[in-house]
Amino acid sequence: MANKVSTAISVDQFNEWYLKIGQIYHKINHITVSHDLSYDQYLIMRELKRIPSIEVTKLSRMFDITSPAISRKVNVLYKKKLITKKRSDIEDQRKVFICLTPLGEQLIEELEDDFEALFKEMIGEINQELMPLFKSTDCFYNYLSKKAQQQA
Repeated sequence: MANKVSTAISVDQFNEWYLKIGQIYHKINHITVSHDLSYDQYLIMRELKRIPSIEVTKLSRMFDITSPAISRKVNVLYKKKLITKKRSDIEDQRKVFICLTPLGEQLIEELEDDFEALFKEMIGEINQELMPLFKSTDCFYNYLSKKAQQQA
């Protein structure tokens, strides 16, 4: 019986942690909203800065979301003139490469400055406490990824 209580507490702790992660996401999202972007859109643009021209399907794998979901996010960025789309293969119109426009490059620089300031202020105070959390999150992610592959 003691094991059940222990497991229930672990599940409760996990649920609390998960809810807090969602709340952190929403609090961080306010920085990008002031630039008329979601945090997810910012992350896509950040990857485009790192990898200047990338195929949309590779981006969907990087973010572990479906092709239709990444396409919707990319289309919003395209309509805002923050990215361009290029089809490199005339025979296969599904191959779409995207890259930042000059406006997108400028916006990503501004957002990175905003995030840099936030993290210097916040993480400077609690940096040592966060490092084990980041490592634990990586371990947890790797475990779940392995489980998902086994079930596929």
